[in-house]
Amino acid sequence: MKNIADGFHNISIKRKIIILGLIMILYPIILVIIFGMYNNEKIIKDRFVSYVENDVMNAKVRMSNDLDFMEEIFQEVLYNIDAYDLFRSKPKDININNTMLEYKFQKDMNKYLKSTIFAKQEFDLVTMQFVSDNSVYYAAKEKGLVNIGKIPKEEFKKVTEDNNQVLYYFDKEDNGQYIYLVRSIYDINSFDKIGIMSFRIDNNYLQEILSHTYREPAESTYLYTYEGDRIVYAGRNYNNQIIESKKLYLNEKGTYTHTINGNNYYVIVETIDDVNLKIISVITTDMLISDTRKVFDLIIILCIISMPIYIIIANMIYSEIISPFNLLVSKMKDIEKGELNTSIDIIRKNEIGYLYNSFNSMAKRLKYLVECVYEEEIARKNAEISALQSQINPHFLYNTLETINWKAQLSGEQDIAEMVQALSKLMDANMNRNGEKFSTIEQEIQYMDSFLFLIQKRFGKKIEYDKIIDQNILKEKLPKLIIQPIVENAIKHGIEPVGRGKILIGISEKDEKLIIEVEDNGAGIEVPKLKSINVELSDNKYIAEEQDNSKSIGLKNVYRRLLLIYGKEAEISILSTYTKGTKVTLKVPKTVLTKN
Repeated sequence: MKNIADGFHNISIKRKIIILGLIMILYPIILVIIFGMYNNEKIIKDRFVSYVENDVMNAKVRMSNDLDFMEEIFQEVLYNIDAYDLFRSKPKDININNTMLEYKFQKDMNKYLKSTIFAKQEFDLVTMQFVSDNSVYYAAKEKGLVNIGKIPKEEFKKVTEDNNQVLYYFDKEDNGQYIYLVRSIYDINSFDKIGIMSFRIDNNYLQEILSHTYREPAESTYLYTYEGDRIVYAGRNYNNQIIESKKLYLNEKGTYTHTINGNNYYVIVETIDDVNLKIISVITTDMLISDTRKVFDLIIILCIISMPIYIIIANMIYSEIISPFNLLVSKMKDIEKGELNTSIDIIRKNEIGYLYNSFNSMAKRLKYLVECVYEEEIARKNAEISALQSQINPHFLYNTLETINWKAQLSGEQDIAEMVQALSKLMDANMNRNGEKFSTIEQEIQYMDSFLFLIQKRFGKKIEYDKIIDQNILKEKLPKLIIQPIVENAIKHGIEPVGRGKILIGISEKDEKLIIEVEDNGAGIEVPKLKSINVELSDNKYIAEEQDNSKSIGLKNVYRRLLLIYGKEAEISILSTYTKGTKVTLKVPKTVLTKN
């Protein structure tokens, strides 16, 4: 992986642009082909199959309802008194005396049958076969389409021999497969069997029902019997051989997939169980997605055509943008080698021209700095050496104080010894020889005692102080020497102006925070000045440069340190009444943060 990354880094920017552009073109194409086309084809297939399933179900419902209605039509015939009177009027013996009666009956019978068949759009043929002489009367909607000899009269007798219900009979004739509704007719008075009546369902009517399931361009729908006889179809007539060769008519109702000769098919089967019929719809999915694949082929062709155009654009980008940057890099390398007189001829007025102009200015400035800084650096070093030589070594001062302390004790000057000890402790704390930024509250109190001891030696009884310390938090840590500046500020600006006073120092804990309070009864702070100080502290004005005569320098320094250590968790507040005193409160988290 590292070798690949190194190799890519070594490729020129021009080639990287071309490679990146090709990836940006090819990557979406691949994603579109792999995911887009697959998902699109799946959605098209699923939706189309769902539509056809609904259509086939609707065709089934309509055909079932129509068949029930046809049975009701048969019932109407049975309840027609005029029809029974006509059937009973048939002469039983044909002779010279009743020839006219026979002619009249035949005429009335044909009239009745024609009026019946033309009133029912569902049928195209009606027959009445009398058992007395096996004579058959019929009427058809279209002449010349019925061969009376082809009507299955004997089969009608067999299926109705012991049954007086409406029966379905499937008959295969030369010009197709037909469905008959057959029923025996009985005399309503004597219950003797008069004959057998049949209605043949019009195949065009059945085909019209199936045509509502046909959706171009990929489907054909068929009506089959359970035995595999095809009655009618709608759509393209190229799928019946698939159904019959694979005996798909034997499938239970549902949706099936088949792959035949490399082509994918969906087969949807619905059954009309009461009549032993099946509606079968066959869909070839290849035709469904052919248009989608044409679109994707066109996208690929367009992308291939666009690649040379992109390469040309990449070369133009390289010439106009990358090449000028390469010149700039080359000139910068010259400067790295020490050729400070390097410059670029400016012939452009765009952003690159601005960069060239900035580079030339930088090169001139760099040359000036190189020539001037050396002398300035030497002068600065000399000044620093002189300053260091003139400084008093703080360690020497600390050791000298210790010597004075020892001499004072030997001479019996106890006050001087105690003052020197107190000053030594403060010096030790300020020197911070161990590099510690924090000290315990107990150590802070010791520093404060030393400081206030020296103050009292200076002012005597004019300054008093008291402490209220929670003994449970003595081992908690605070930033080193954080209290002393506040106390010093209280003495300098609070008590000194009035000549005498008292300082109260309190340290406690509340809500996981350490609370430090320094209160004096001195001069206080005037209201405008107090507002100014609070505004500066609340707006973090402590970051700005402070003036030497500011009365809040100590507070600002303390707050600066607290913010650097604790961030916004640190709080400072000042309450003051002019001529009566001031109270400064610090609040910091009990746990020392990691900023130390």
